[in-house]
Amino acid sequence: MKTKKIIYYGLVIILTLSIIPMITACEDDDEIAPGIILVTGDTVDLGDIPAGSTGQGDFSIQGEGLDLPINLSISGEGFSIGRFFQLGTTNDENIQTSDFGETVLFAAANIVNNGRVLYMPDRSERGPVSTTIEINSQGITKTLQVVGNIVEPLPLEEGTVIYTNGFEFGLDDGTAVGNGEIGTDQQVDPTVLANTTIALSTDPDNLGEERDLRSDIQFARCPDNTFDPPCGEVLELRRVGTTLNIELLGLQPNREYFITYYVLPGGDSSRGLNVTVTGDTTPILNDLGGLGGRSAGYQEFMRTGIPDENGRLNINIVYTNDGTNSGSGRSLAFDDISVVAGPLP
Repeated sequence: MKTKKIIYYGLVIILTLSIIPMITACEDDDEIAPGIILVTGDTVDLGDIPAGSTGQGDFSIQGEGLDLPINLSISGEGFSIGRFFQLGTTNDENIQTSDFGETVLFAAANIVNNGRVLYMPDRSERGPVSTTIEINSQGITKTLQVVGNIVEPLPLEEGTVIYTNGFEFGLDDGTAVGNGEIGTDQQVDPTVLANTTIALSTDPDNLGEERDLRSDIQFARCPDNTFDPPCGEVLELRRVGTTLNIELLGLQPNREYFITYYVLPGGDSSRGLNVTVTGDTTPILNDLGGLGGRSAGYQEFMRTGIPDENGRLNINIVYTNDGTNSGSGRSLAFDDISVVAGPLP
């Protein structure tokens, strides 16, 4: 303590000064440790997913103190991942999504980023499914669990075209068609699995040759059921026992499906097809002899199939009733088969 005397116009003023040390607290700002926050938790639950449909689940993550983007990747068949952005409202129409794939990148790491998981199971799948999303940035890794449960599929709407095949192979006229080409032009609803195969005759009196199933350009079907002018390609069958088989899986049991196809006989003499369809009780023989041959144009046939209890529909088309056991065999042109879902049961 110090005392100071000041004389001012005859007055004596004594000041007492105290010196008190001042302590200043000075804390340095700590740097934020880099990290990744799983804002919505460590699990994305897709819930119940009808087989053949698409399930989705959303999640949010946020980086802290990151200098690099956040990378995400998902594994597992049928799973994909992407970003989505809410554009001001909660209306789904105002949500903008990125492309979906196996990976996605969040460039602005230190904000809340929204991600979306999609899963598209086959129509034949059932039961629980799971996978993981791996998240990483700057050596930091996090994992999101993805879970869901595949349940019975939703029925297809009446009139849904589930299978077509126009037999456009891209081959030269008269070129043999094998199992590698028979399905190249088929169009299949994504909820359905299709297996289209062919087989040559095994009848000892009608042993098949490769060219007994071949592409034909000259007599391909046109929309008016003529072949003038030629309209693409058609599958030509020859010889007893030559077979085209179409198996569809994942359909709704006990429901009608309408099958349409077109056949052009190569002549007026005896020839035909045995067509068997799961659940169809109509006569299996399509006899095309005596119909005027090619001059009568393509004949339209319609069948009704009902899948078995496992959702399987089989269409088996066999060349028959040839009338000859020698030579190259009489021909039939087969074109434009389609399968359409009937009314809901």
